[in-house]
Amino acid sequence: EYNEEVKKLMELLQNTEKGFDKIVVEQEEKFYFLEKGEIEKIYSQNGTVYVDTVQGTFESKERLYELEEKLNKNFVRISKSVLVNVEEIQSLEMEFNGKMKMNLKSGDVEYTSRSYLKDIKKALGL
Repeated sequence: EYNEEVKKLMELLQNTEKGFDKIVVEQEEKFYFLEKGEIEKIYSQNGTVYVDTVQGTFESKERLYELEEKLNKNFVRISKSVLVNVEEIQSLEMEFNGKMKMNLKSGDVEYTSRSYLKDIKKALGL
């Protein structure tokens, strides 16, 4: 459980200016500082925000839109609940149902609808 000093430190770190190169995450009551490049994807599930990296999955106290603002250059929203690091996208495939299949370098697969396609193309420089 957090004590007051830890709460204050977390608030200070989370309120740093936009474009901060690291985000604060938590795993098993330990706090970690992750650089943008370490993050594969960020997603929200059942009200909790998770950050996937090669080292594992961490929880973030910040909301998805807050992380999207901080990580704006390297990340693209591919659905209501998922942000992906564009450097981690291995390939894209159009599906027959109008969705796009996104294969990530880790082997994970995400799907996106056409409504996000414009932003994805822009983020990839297409």
